[in-house]
Amino acid sequence: MKTENPPIKISVRNLFKVFGEDPVNILPLLYDGIDKAELQKSSGHVLALNNINIDIFDGLITVIMGLSGSGKSTLVRHMNRLIEPTSGKILMDGNDIMDYGEYELRELRQNRMSMIFQKFALMPHQTVLENTLMAPFVRGENLEKATENGLRWLKRVDLEGSEQAYPHQLSGGMQQRVGLARALTSNAEVMLMDEAFSALDPLIRTSMQDLFLQLQQDLHKTIIFITHDLDEALKLADHLVILKDGFVVQQGEPQQILLKPNDPYIEEFVSDINRARVLKVRSVMKGDSRRKVSHGSVNADTSLETLIAIAEGDTSRSYEVEDGGDKIGTISMQEVFQALVRYDIQHELNAD
Repeated sequence: MKTENPPIKISVRNLFKVFGEDPVNILPLLYDGIDKAELQKSSGHVLALNNINIDIFDGLITVIMGLSGSGKSTLVRHMNRLIEPTSGKILMDGNDIMDYGEYELRELRQNRMSMIFQKFALMPHQTVLENTLMAPFVRGENLEKATENGLRWLKRVDLEGSEQAYPHQLSGGMQQRVGLARALTSNAEVMLMDEAFSALDPLIRTSMQDLFLQLQQDLHKTIIFITHDLDEALKLADHLVILKDGFVVQQGEPQQILLKPNDPYIEEFVSDINRARVLKVRSVMKGDSRRKVSHGSVNADTSLETLIAIAEGDTSRSYEVEDGGDKIGTISMQEVFQALVRYDIQHELNAD
C-alpha cells in the first residue's frame, strides 16, 4: 500500500442483500450458514451479498473484484444507496448512510460521491463540455467558474479541442475520458467506478488505466473500482477485495494476496498471472539492511522482471533496496526466483 495505516473513509459492516419476496425472514437461514445455491433452491431467494465486512481507505484505490455473479456491482451500488441492503451498515466518516434521509442522500450523491459506469452513461444530446459540467449544473453552481474547472479536467484527460463534440462523434475511449472528466469536475470525495474500462479495446483500456493512475498520483481520491479482471486489479489496487458468491474470500494488499493466497479459489485465480511482471522488489525483499550485498542498489518499486534483467539472470547476485533515498532492506536473486514459484507448488514442495 502507498500509505502506512491510512484513515478509513468507508466501513461496510455485516452487510447482507437478499433478492426475493421476503428477504428479512431469510436472514436466520444465512446466519445458520446456508449457501447461495441451497437458499435459491429451497426458498427461491437470491443471495447477492453475504455478511460483507470491508474497509475503504481514504485516498487509496480499493478494487473489488470477482467473476460474474460474485456480487461486486451490487456491493458498489450500496455505497450510494442505489440499492438498499437487507441488513447491515455502511459508515462514511463514522456516519451510517442507512440513516440518511432524502436530503442527506441527495447531498451524498450530488456532492460527495461520483460514479463512472461501464457504458459511459453520457447524455447523447449534450456536448462533451455540457456532459462534463453535469454535477455543478445540478448543484446550481456558478457556470463560468465551473466551465473553467471542466475545461481544465478535459485537458488533463487529453480531450482539449473536443469540448463541442457530441458523444456519438467520439470513440469509446474518448467517451470514457469524458466520464472521467465529469467525475473529476464534480470534485467528489469518493469515486465509484463500476467496470469503468471493461468495454474498451485492450490497448485503449491499458492507456486509460495508465492515465487513471497518473491522475491519482496527484489527486489521492478515495476510489472504489469494480472489475472482473485480475491483471487490472493488480495494476490499480492499493487494497484488493475478492468476492465469490456474495462473500469476501480474501482481502488485503494485492502483492501479499498473490504471494500468500488463503483459499484454493484464490490460488486458482492467481495461477496464470505473470508473477515476475506483477511482483515488486519491496514485496520480496528482506528487511535486514545489514546483510551484505554484492551488486549495488535497486528501487523498492522495481518489478522482479526488471530486476532479473538488471542481474542478467545471475542467481548469485544481491542488491540493496532503496525507497526515497533510504535503504530499507536487501534482496538476493535466489529470493527473487523463489518468489516466482506459484504458491500451490511451493506448498506441495514444502509438504514433501
